[in-house]
Amino acid sequence: GGKAALFWLTQQDFEKTQTSPEETDSLVNMLLRLVGVDIVALCTENKERIRINLRAHAPCNARELACRMDGGGHDLAAGCHLVLPMEKALEKLKIEMTTHVESLNSAY
Repeated sequence: GGKAALFWLTQQDFEKTQTSPEETDSLVNMLLRLVGVDIVALCTENKERIRINLRAHAPCNARELACRMDGGGHDLAAGCHLVLPMEKALEKLKIEMTTHVESLNSAY
């Protein structure tokens, strides 16, 4: 089943670096290159919501995970938005990612 990795960037991070969330689009793909990681989430804070980009290697399924949070996409690339403060969004995502990975690990 592999391992999950969770990363985030806050509005303050973007302000400090004079960048925007749109400039992070390729970052999630780079994070999936981490050794041993089969699913990765990159959360970016916008003013009113958290954007979550998910990428996966099989057997993990990014779409399945995104659908649990009213999102969608493809098996290996998906996403969703949560209207929550960053801390609450990270808590929810950590639970969902852990459940997903553990369900795959128990299937083997």
